[in-house]
Amino acid sequence: MTTATYSPGLEGVIAGETKLSFVNPERNSLMYQGYDIRDLAKNSSFEEVAYLMINGKLPNASEFETFKQTLLNERTLPEPVLNAIKDFPKNGIPMDLLRAGAALLCLYDLEVTDISHDANVRKATRLIAKFPALIAYSYRLTRGKEIIEPDNSLGHAANFL
Repeated sequence: MTTATYSPGLEGVIAGETKLSFVNPERNSLMYQGYDIRDLAKNSSFEEVAYLMINGKLPNASEFETFKQTLLNERTLPEPVLNAIKDFPKNGIPMDLLRAGAALLCLYDLEVTDISHDANVRKATRLIAKFPALIAYSYRLTRGKEIIEPDNSLGHAANFL
């Protein structure tokens, strides 16, 4: 029988491995899919980085336009989810509201039981499109403010802000 060793703060414990990102403490750097996060922050949009994280490469011009349009098309929350958000407690904890909203979204996802790679990519893309609205709506409603609908002439990050 093996006995687990206590590790304060989980120091040295590997919870999982990923090819998506890499932290290099010697260089004080964070890499996403082989790209330094500082370079991405300076030279790429939110949509480009989201595409990179999903697809493992930066998009070409056509892929970028298609991805941006997909995010735009998937931005709207289902009406029942929006109505539920309006009923969330005004003193709700933001992460609790986000978790509840995410759970509600999967109730309206037609691919929820499809765990194929392609379906998971589509689900991830839909969540990327919907989470900014979910966060912004919850934030405004818990402060007694009206919801501001997304402006389709703005990019993903601009709409979130």
